[in-house]
Amino acid sequence: MSTATATKTESTVYVGDIFHGSFGYDMTINCFWEVTRVSGSGKTVWVRELKSECYWEDSRSGAMRCRAVITGDDRFTGPEVRKRVHTDCGTPWFRAESFMLARRLDNEHLLDGFYENHMD
Repeated sequence: MSTATATKTESTVYVGDIFHGSFGYDMTINCFWEVTRVSGSGKTVWVRELKSECYWEDSRSGAMRCRAVITGDDRFTGPEVRKRVHTDCGTPWFRAESFMLARRLDNEHLLDGFYENHMD
């Protein structure tokens, strides 16, 4: 008889993990979600969209850096929704919208933020 122990892999998703997606053609918009629940199998998660904070990187070009607001009870912008988790090269992702995939962020990208441009 053998005993199995759970080990963290790159594809394991946990409550509190942050996912990121972006969309746009001439402009770039970023969206962030926080995992609020994970199913027993780990194949389904419940997420809530997070607010983002942006700051000007270069006011002449309209380029900003945006990152997720990850603290405070008012950090969420939407209701909890259920998503099916997939894995690509060890990185978990889900389809946020028909036009956007969301991938789990590592700490480095969470703090650095992402390029955003609202100029269409």
